[in-house]
Amino acid sequence: MHSKSFNCHHFADGCFIPTQGGNANGARCVFPFYYRGEMYQRCTTIRNDNIFWCATTTFYDVDKQWGNCLGIVLVLFIFIWHFGDASHQ
Repeated sequence: MHSKSFNCHHFADGCFIPTQGGNANGARCVFPFYYRGEMYQRCTTIRNDNIFWCATTTFYDVDKQWGNCLGIVLVLFIFIWHFGDASHQ
């Protein structure tokens, strides 16, 4: 199964992506992180109802700390607002 993902390398500030929800109390994402034996270098929607999430420690399978990628929502909103509707050009 393939999932959507967002590459954190697009952020100039070193991938500072805060989280919301989950159980990490707003901690920032940690990249790379390991989930179910696979390495992730970006937020992913796998097994989270198409909502971007990340681990907030390197080894999710051990620590089970995670959150929804708050920065992704803001970036996508700004992108869609600015570029999404061609009729405004």
